[in-house]
Amino acid sequence: MINIFTTLDDAYYPRLKVFCKSLKKHNKSPIVLTITYCNLSEKNLRDFERFSQKIGLEYRLYKMERERTEKLKLIHHIVSEAYNKLFVLDVYPDEERALWIDVDTVVLGDISEFYNCDMGDYYVSGVAETKGALDKIRLGLEESGCYINAGVILFNLTQIRKDFITEDFFELYQNNEDKIRFADQDIV
Repeated sequence: MINIFTTLDDAYYPRLKVFCKSLKKHNKSPIVLTITYCNLSEKNLRDFERFSQKIGLEYRLYKMERERTEKLKLIHHIVSEAYNKLFVLDVYPDEERALWIDVDTVVLGDISEFYNCDMGDYYVSGVAETKGALDKIRLGLEESGCYINAGVILFNLTQIRKDFITEDFFELYQNNEDKIRFADQDIV
């Protein structure tokens, strides 16, 4: 079972269908998509229920409390829902791993190999950001570390739970708010 989660609001709803179609087209492994949201209209919720049945996509909805993210820094096109990935331990309290994919992503291949990769003791796996060296300096990260793009992140929940709880992510944000430029990506 591949656990994928994403987030959206009504403005991003049309992108969700494209994302889901591309995900289903290129993946044969069983997938459960968890959609985290703060505010989605009943119209879009009903429409997605019909759409997911039509394409055979198993999903669940996870309503977030906006109060936990509304005071966090919003940058450029980033909406408060982008911070929902920081609640990964709450969304998946018993799972070993989960894959975050931004809702505006088009999946062009099978994700099962990435999802099932050996993560060892690493908390996350993702793609290095092209200007990550500068961001590592700005955030005071270790030289051996990697600054990754937050659009696609594989979370090693077993390893994260050994060292963190959800509130730790928000404490990290508060302690580094002056350094945050790229919202949730800087925290991850």
